Amino acid sequence: MASLRRFLLWLGLALLVISPLCVGVSGSIVDEEDSEALAGISFTHEFPKHRFGTIPTGEEVEILITVSNNGELNQTISAISGVLTYPQNSSLIARNLTAYRYRTDVDISEEVTVPFRFIVEVEPMELNLIVFVDMINSAGNIHRAIGYKGIVTVVENDSLFDLQSISIYLIGVGFFVAVGYFVYESFFGGKKTSRAKRVKPVAVVKETDVKPGEPDMEWIPEHLVQQATAAKRQSLRIKKRPTK
Repeated sequence: MASLRRFLLWLGLALLVISPLCVGVSGSIVDEEDSEALAGISFTHEFPKHRFGTIPTGEEVEILITVSNNGELNQTISAISGVLTYPQNSSLIARNLTAYRYRTDVDISEEVTVPFRFIVEVEPMELNLIVFVDMINSAGNIHRAIGYKGIVTVVENDSLFDLQSISIYLIGVGFFVAVGYFVYESFFGGKKTSRAKRVKPVAVVKETDVKPGEPDMEWIPEHLVQQATAAKRQSLRIKKRPTK
C-alpha cells in the first residue's frame, strides 16, 4: 500500500514537470489546499549577470531562486521549470523553458538557493517570465509554487553582432587585398631582373725574363730540369773526345 502511494505521488510530480501550466494560466498557481501546504514558504530571486530583467537573445540566462522554509514541515525541491508568455495575455505561451530535476532538501528554518538556466531565442520584445518550483513536503504532499514572475525584455545580442561584423569586415578586406595584388602583378609588376652571370676567375700570368724563341722552363719541375741539364752536359763531353 505504501509503495502504491509513493508511486502515485511521483506520478503526480512527473505530471507537474511535464505540464508547467497545469495549475492554470490566470496567474493563480496553487489552490486552497496547496496554499496551506506552502504556508511559511517564501521565494526571492536574483539575476547575477542580467540586471533589470534585460535578456540578450541566444545567450544563456541564469536566475537564482532562494527558497526559505519558515513552515512546520520539511520540504524537498523536486523540479524547477519555466515558461514565457505574452504580457497582454498570459494564457498565450511564447516559449516553454527546459525543466530541471532536483532533490534538494529545505528543512525547517533553512534557506536554499538553486539555479535555473535557460536560453531565449525570439525576436526582441517584452515577455512575461514565470519560474515554477515543484516541491514535496515531509507529509508526502506534492505542490507547486511560483519562484519568480515578472516582465523581462529580450534584446539583440551585441556581442554576437560585433563578432559577425568583424568577421565580415576581415573577409572583405582580405578579398580586396587579393584583387589588388593580382591587378598589380598583372599590369604593374615590371620586368623580371635576370641573374648576373658568374665570371670564372682567370689565373694571373706571371711575368718572366724568357727571351723570344727560348722555351719557358719555369713551369717544368726542378728535378726534370736538372736531369735534362746533366744529359746535355754529358752529350757535350762525348762530342769533345778526340777520335782515334
